[in-house]
Amino acid sequence: MTRRLLCEEYRAGNPDGFGYTWFCTTYEAWKGRARPSTRQPHLGGEKVFVDFAGDTIDVIDSLTGEVQPMKLLVAAMGASNYTYAEACASEGLADWIRAHVTCSPFSAGPRRSWSATTSRPVMSENHQRAFGTTCASRPSEKPLT
Repeated sequence: MTRRLLCEEYRAGNPDGFGYTWFCTTYEAWKGRARPSTRQPHLGGEKVFVDFAGDTIDVIDSLTGEVQPMKLLVAAMGASNYTYAEACASEGLADWIRAHVTCSPFSAGPRRSWSATTSRPVMSENHQRAFGTTCASRPSEKPLT
């Protein structure tokens, strides 16, 4: 979508409306004020959004004082934002699956949809490899061994 097309659509509905230059100026002013967001309705318990969060965190063993860098996995339920967080040694498949297994009872069982790193209810590549499911447009590249 270009500004020219937006302006043409606007002019089709408002023949005596702004010209292109004034439309662009007004559009820029509106864009500076707008706070775009995507509203997504979620039924209670329907979805859990999961991802590893940013940089590593330091976990300190209270007995030995040993500092171990860990990855932080965060899961949030769509409707309530009820949140689960777990420190994992890596972002590897084994840690990914283990974290989901420990998260499932916390969030009262399996969800109809687990969504990783996106706002759509889709399975992540790690899920696809682990559970053998793929989307029709992208067949599995590596079988689970």
